[in-house]
Amino acid sequence: MGITRLIPGIHRVRDTPFARTLRRRLNDPDIITFKHRATNQWILAYWLDRRRGIVDEIEDLGPNFELCQEQLVADLERCRGTVDFKKHKRRVIERRRDHARKMTDDTRELSERHMWLQKKLGTGVYYG
Repeated sequence: MGITRLIPGIHRVRDTPFARTLRRRLNDPDIITFKHRATNQWILAYWLDRRRGIVDEIEDLGPNFELCQEQLVADLERCRGTVDFKKHKRRVIERRRDHARKMTDDTRELSERHMWLQKKLGTGVYYG
């Protein structure tokens, strides 16, 4: 389980009765179910970014929804009270944004170092 980018050829999002029930009971419109075609497993997840197709997987429901039991719903309802998913979503997106900024800064620093070395040596220096 973790953050997944949905790929149309592999992941198939379906609005199932289980997802509708959870959305209603947890009052969260971002809960979805999708089927992973390669493993033939149903996954319970919630949207982090609909436009980009990014979800956070909550639970593996099995190939025939055999894990969709009242106990799972009760556990999710109990856990839901302790987690603010909107804050969690913002934290995940901010972490990804911070990682992208760090990668950009590292690339900029490497480029500046490369240009400084070229200037000092008077020749092209290549990393590879």
